[in-house]
Amino acid sequence: MNRLLIVILAICSVPLHAQGAQPDAANLKAEARNAVGTIGADKHKTQTYCQILDLERQRTKTKTRTRTRRRLRRYRRK
Repeated sequence: MNRLLIVILAICSVPLHAQGAQPDAANLKAEARNAVGTIGADKHKTQTYCQILDLERQRTKTKTRTRTRRRLRRYRRK
């Protein structure tokens, strides 16, 4: 009975905790503008940011290929 009560309380408190963690929309917009302004003002930072995006795209593409190949191998074994 005590375990059930603890589980119920834990489940009920998770949404309350998540709601408290939501950032203020105005603050979020200000931070985003600041980041874009900082990156956009410096050519080197802009180039670095674009390189990071390219690497992220390559990583995602490679990850997708690897998963597909693994799934095909499993399917062929069956």
